[in-house]
Amino acid sequence: MEDEEVDNSKPECFFLGMRPGPNGENCCRYVDLKTKQIFLVAPGESLEAKLEEIRKQFERKGVKNDK
Repeated sequence: MEDEEVDNSKPECFFLGMRPGPNGENCCRYVDLKTKQIFLVAPGESLEAKLEEIRKQFERKGVKNDK
């Protein structure tokens, strides 16, 4: 069992399921556990890049959620 690699390096977001995106494509729906924001990741988009973008937008709003 120790040989199995589980990617727990980024437990910063949680997969909520699939949902149609604005262009009708199937998108992955995630919630950012740090900011509590729900966002969609379209096919071909980077989850890490999208997460970073969400956090930058959240910080610009002046909301801090550090505990």
